[in-house]
Amino acid sequence: MSAPLADHGDVEAALAPWLEEATGHRVVTDLPGDLEAHLPLHQISKTDGAEKAAGFDYAEVEIETYGSDREEAVTAAERARNYMSHSLVGELTTTMRVTRVKVDQTPTVVMYENPSLRRVIHIYGLWIKHTV
Repeated sequence: MSAPLADHGDVEAALAPWLEEATGHRVVTDLPGDLEAHLPLHQISKTDGAEKAAGFDYAEVEIETYGSDREEAVTAAERARNYMSHSLVGELTTTMRVTRVKVDQTPTVVMYENPSLRRVIHIYGLWIKHTV
């Protein structure tokens, strides 16, 4: 069981501490300058979103997972995927509740400019009901 989502209307800011506690890995919205010191690490970005109906939003969230090698990055990404797809629904703050999660892209290894690190991207669709 992970901690409740942080009390923010910003889905990235709300999701970061929840996923960090769930996975045991550092989760950020901006990459630190000393990335190599914090591996494995997940970076969360909201890449798209829309109001689907009164009081409901859809947010597309991309997670970039970094590791010192392919195995570390893929293992950390799959751990995050497990929590995102199986534990996030029903989590809430005083301003929003996650009502549905869809895996839009399973963890996929992609090129990264630093050859000593590996990056895995995974994307989720979140349906969010506003509670205020």
